[in-house]
Amino acid sequence: MTGQVHHVETGVELTHGLNYGHSTSINTAHDKDEPQQAQQPSFVGQGVARTGRYMSSRVAPGTSSLQAANRSFLEDGQQNATAASSEEERTETTLEQVSSGSHGSSSNEDLAHHLETMHAGLRNAQFLRSAVYGGIDGVITTFSIISSAHGANLGYGVTVALGIANVLADGFSMGFGDYISGKLEKSYVEGERGKELAEFRRKPKHEMAEMVEMLEKAENMQHQDAKTLVRVMAKYEHMFIRNMMQYELNLNAETESTGDLVKNGVATCSSFLLFGCLPLSVYFIGFGWPEEDRDSNAIYAVACIVCAIALFAVGAFSAILVKQDRGQVLNNGTVTLLNGAVAASLSYVVGFLCERALTGAG
Repeated sequence: MTGQVHHVETGVELTHGLNYGHSTSINTAHDKDEPQQAQQPSFVGQGVARTGRYMSSRVAPGTSSLQAANRSFLEDGQQNATAASSEEERTETTLEQVSSGSHGSSSNEDLAHHLETMHAGLRNAQFLRSAVYGGIDGVITTFSIISSAHGANLGYGVTVALGIANVLADGFSMGFGDYISGKLEKSYVEGERGKELAEFRRKPKHEMAEMVEMLEKAENMQHQDAKTLVRVMAKYEHMFIRNMMQYELNLNAETESTGDLVKNGVATCSSFLLFGCLPLSVYFIGFGWPEEDRDSNAIYAVACIVCAIALFAVGAFSAILVKQDRGQVLNNGTVTLLNGAVAASLSYVVGFLCERALTGAG
């Protein structure tokens, strides 16, 4: 009697046509005189078969392991899709609440308070660079002049005269230089912005394609996401040009007004004059003593202490204004102090060596 052969798969066949495991043929014929030797399944096949038996024990009778696996994959996909949909709905709801002003504490007052307490405000940062630059340079430059004069054993009056001349001349020069440099930068940025605007209006598709490519490279953004973002930005010309200048030219399209540039120059000059007078103030006080009782070394030591405190204070205070943590405040103050100490030491050594060299030559 001819037996029937049932083909049993011990592996799992994937949708792409891959077959993991091994096929075995089992003879179920009633005639047992000619039994067929079943092939031994491979190591992978044995593992998959055991997995199939485990899954079969956890599913309803009549359901194969492959069907159970497919059902599990489908259920996981449905759960992930449901979770993603729920997340999108929550995000959309939050955005709608924020735009309508009904999202709890996300009011204008709370936003202003957050910016003031947690971030450096634009009003503080606008003149911070100029004021800090002028203050640090005022202390270091003036004290370096005093140090070189003291090292060269110049007279008390000569030292004070050199310091006053430096404060007035260098202070004006620093302020005017700050204004000129800001004006040149403003002209350059506005010129580049005009070029980018003309290119965008003349060849919008080309500029949009460039922006997509730059977003993919700079932000590691997916191509479709970059295209979507660029299409939105292209609706708002100012936004598109600002981002194009940032990614293509590494320039900030926002420039300061001429009035702000003047204020920056005034801030630099004023800060230079204020902090530059600190080491001189010690020498001014020294004029109150009779010349025979005046100790130039002691006065210079006091000036060193005053300048050290001033430099540390300027560095630390600048970090406080931009909302840095305590460690950064101490680090910034220390670095500024070391900068001034090195500059003053070099000036003193140069003055000392020059005085010895000139005395020996004479």
